[in-house]
Amino acid sequence: MVENNQTVGYPSQAAGESKAVTAPTPSRPGPRLARPAAGYLAVAAAATLWGVAGAVAKRLFQGEIDALLLVDFRMTLAFLILLLWLGCTRPALVVLPRREWGPVALWGLGGMATVQFTYLYAIEATNVATAIFLQYLAPLLTALYVRVVRRQPLSPALLLSLTLALAGSGLLVLGGREGLRLSPLGVLSGLASAVALSFYTLYGSRLVERLNSWTVLLWGLGIGSLLWHLVLPPWQALAQVRSPWLWGYFLYIAVLATVVPFGLYLWGLRSLPPTPAVIMGTLEPVVGAAAAWVLVGEALTPVQVLGALAVLAGVTGAQLGSASAHG
Repeated sequence: MVENNQTVGYPSQAAGESKAVTAPTPSRPGPRLARPAAGYLAVAAAATLWGVAGAVAKRLFQGEIDALLLVDFRMTLAFLILLLWLGCTRPALVVLPRREWGPVALWGLGGMATVQFTYLYAIEATNVATAIFLQYLAPLLTALYVRVVRRQPLSPALLLSLTLALAGSGLLVLGGREGLRLSPLGVLSGLASAVALSFYTLYGSRLVERLNSWTVLLWGLGIGSLLWHLVLPPWQALAQVRSPWLWGYFLYIAVLATVVPFGLYLWGLRSLPPTPAVIMGTLEPVVGAAAAWVLVGEALTPVQVLGALAVLAGVTGAQLGSASAHG
């Protein structure tokens, strides 16, 4: 695929320029969405759901669940639920063209499966604040890839938004009561989650240019879950579930922390370039901190409030850049 050297902005086409477009089919999404507003809303909704889910994952780790078991059930149940839903409502989206199995498998293993396990293991080995801080180095990695590998210059507005979002995320997670808790494996896992999230976004943005986002998500989950079944066979996983109430948590994680937000995020990538998308994703720690405040009474410190404001300024700046790009 030929890369252009435009300043990173949003999908556009010069006046009078013609472009051949492959006719949409059930598994193809058609042309990229021209306006980013819907994409921003989709990614913001995904970040909101992920932020609330972080508190649920923390609760599970305080009980009898480890990261591997949670990822195993999360991906397997999410795959089965999405397969049932698409099979009943839009069966054509279940079909993945033969030539796309390799790319989707790479995305499912290197992105979907890896980002979930490394992030959850980082929470288990350190704490939520450390895991979020490390994972949200992903916007920086994504911007570096776009600039160095794709050779696309980053606009000043986008650089400012990136700086605000990264600085705000750092203040938000480091200014809380937990602070950083470092362990070698936990830090390595958190850094790996940043790489995996960047890959998930960059490679996923390519896949949704030619495939329906729900098709990509379905088989990314299915292939990724097979990997964890090799590590933790289903009968061994089931034997570790000793409390019936855990199934409620698993279903919540599968639907509202996996199928819905990952689907929204992939759909949003149809109208947002990778770097603005991961900047918008930094809303997750803001939502997580707010949810902890409301649900368990963990009041925000002044440093955290400053960090939240910086993140909001960063994502707002990205949206304003979007509006100016469209004139």
